[in-house]
Amino acid sequence: MQERSDRLDFYIRDQGERPPLTEPHRHDYFQIQASLAGDTVQHIGGAVRPFTRGMLAFILPHRLHMIPHPPGGRFVVVNFSQAFLTSSTPFCQNSGFSAPTCQ
Repeated sequence: MQERSDRLDFYIRDQGERPPLTEPHRHDYFQIQASLAGDTVQHIGGAVRPFTRGMLAFILPHRLHMIPHPPGGRFVVVNFSQAFLTSSTPFCQNSGFSAPTCQ
């Protein structure tokens, strides 16, 4: 994820930041893809399923996958590591009226 983000544990982007990968691949972090426009299929593991507007794909680390995006398709990708889920980063709340308070 380091090549795509200034954070080592979390990254979010849309289709405009870089072209999607067009070959089956795998990585060591979790991924969520949201389809905003353009119908296609998702290849995850050995399964091929529809991936249409409004759908989410949740991809586990090391799972071979590919989601070809059609021309004009719109999508959002969220990548995050296991460390992001289990980090001891303080939880911050902001009431909107003052500076955030962290616990």
